[in-house]
Amino acid sequence: MKRCPECGRDYYDDTLLYCLDDGNALLEGPARASSGDEAATAILSEPPASGGGFDRGDESKTAILSSVEAQAAKSASIAVLPFANMSADAEYEYFCDGLAEELLNALAKIDDLKVAARTSAFSFKGKNINVNEIGRALGVNTVLEGSVRKAGDRVRITAQLINVADGYHVWSERYNSEMKDIFDVQDEITLAVVEALKIKLLGDERAAVLKRHTTSAEAHEFYLRGLSYFMRWTPEFFQKAIESFDQAIAIDPRYASAYAGLAEVYTEMSFFAFHRGYMPKAREAARKALELDDMLGEAHKSLGVILMYYDRDYAGAEYEFKRAIALDPRNAHIHNWYGWYLGLMGRFDESLKELKRARELDPLSDMINFAIGTVSIGRDSQSARSNSIEECSS
Repeated sequence: MKRCPECGRDYYDDTLLYCLDDGNALLEGPARASSGDEAATAILSEPPASGGGFDRGDESKTAILSSVEAQAAKSASIAVLPFANMSADAEYEYFCDGLAEELLNALAKIDDLKVAARTSAFSFKGKNINVNEIGRALGVNTVLEGSVRKAGDRVRITAQLINVADGYHVWSERYNSEMKDIFDVQDEITLAVVEALKIKLLGDERAAVLKRHTTSAEAHEFYLRGLSYFMRWTPEFFQKAIESFDQAIAIDPRYASAYAGLAEVYTEMSFFAFHRGYMPKAREAARKALELDDMLGEAHKSLGVILMYYDRDYAGAEYEFKRAIALDPRNAHIHNWYGWYLGLMGRFDESLKELKRARELDPLSDMINFAIGTVSIGRDSQSARSNSIEECSS
């Protein structure tokens, strides 16, 4: 565990270096350690020439713990930003977002690499913000960005890995290929980033990172469309996402990820429309996804939501949420849903721990911060009722 010496906020993610609230370097040690606890103090070193990821001239933030510097050299973290669409057709935006998300999901399979969640990373889309600020906001030390120019069956992809501390390129490359070779390009980019970060991939981990859920580039393109539409988060785009996932499945009936996408869209539509009729469709899609590939954390998560809200099978729901986390431990969305479940069960302390873990992974998510606020209110209300009962009993 780490803590911020300034605001006292606790962090359970040991890969974080700086406080997400005030930018101060994090200390190793027990939560809420007192300022006079010498065991929790450390010798401060002069900031590096690059500014150590903080604004130059702000003396309150330039002192960096030598122990944290040592960890920064050992740990690797990355944010994958949405790729810029350089194509003549604005419609190809879906491909740029989908490519970035696919790279993000592949890198998130690596145990020794912290990857910022999609919601937070994509919040910088279209904004001209220095990578130094992005790194501070997301708690990462590298940023992967790039651009895509697509014309017919040809695609040109430029990717570059940037060091947050000094803004210099760690690696960059340009790829020209046909769409049918897009899987090879994605693998090449992923492995190049891994090599640039000096991370070693073991056999099973390498297989997970390079796993392909379909061999059809056409089905994959419809899947990317579905992802892009889904993340626009309106009923109209939810319907377009369903159509895209259905088209992907029509091309490749064994495309488990497309079924998982369908399950997630139908689940969210049931909340947007307040209509329980979508839940059976969500269940069918989730079960089909897991029948094809039981290792999809998102599908287990969707099934957990269905069991919780529709079937009221709370034990079954918790099993699915735990299974989802075991398969995809760095997925903030899954931790968020499990946190909601624990809150609904009245297990507020466990819920807040889970939700704070989600926030560490996805610090800029409004949904996660809303969940933390809601559960905190529930815990305080429960505590107040307990105190009132005790006072009446005495």
